[in-house]
Amino acid sequence: MVGGSSTRKEEVPRARVKAFQITAEEAWEEPDLVTGIFFVNSHSARILFDSGSMYSFVSHAFVRFLESVHVLFDRPFSVDTASGTPLVADRVFNDCTLVLEDQNFSVDLILMDIRGFDVVIGMDWLVANRADIICVQRMIRIPVSEGDYVYVYEKKGSVTSRNKLAKDVPVVCEFQDVFPDDLLGLPPDRQVEFRIDNVPGAAPIARTPYRLAPT
Repeated sequence: MVGGSSTRKEEVPRARVKAFQITAEEAWEEPDLVTGIFFVNSHSARILFDSGSMYSFVSHAFVRFLESVHVLFDRPFSVDTASGTPLVADRVFNDCTLVLEDQNFSVDLILMDIRGFDVVIGMDWLVANRADIICVQRMIRIPVSEGDYVYVYEKKGSVTSRNKLAKDVPVVCEFQDVFPDDLLGLPPDRQVEFRIDNVPGAAPIARTPYRLAPT
């Protein structure tokens, strides 16, 4: 099949991989799934982080943005989808760049007829990057250096946040005894009363109205 990697061939080895084909709304109902919009090879992509998928995939619609050359598998394998229809994976795009906050991660993406998302990040990438899935908070924690992490989390729409250290913020360095070692983020939203006090004895500015001279 020219230009495609997902065909139905009975002779293909039945090495099965679990891959979901769901929408963003359906993904929200699953506690171990996190979705978001992040950059892959410098292009914005709708991404599903899925611990139920053994490998990472890229859709036919998004593959043109990778701008890289694929590699054919020596032995294609069958992929089970949520619809129950097996598809065949026969090519991969190696060393694609996934950007989370200001960190670059390498990911190998298998071309697949996935729907609803541009990219699915599976267990191959999660294990390789020692990622922790915190289901109760719908969060993925990825270590990037000693004591520093990238957090991928979701609140009906995705946000990515990096856990900064105190040394990363100059003003905090001046008050090390006040701030904790890890800055967990901004304080929660709260109401703030704002007002401007008048200078004692000041009076409103008043001018007598007058007519402008004709020009």
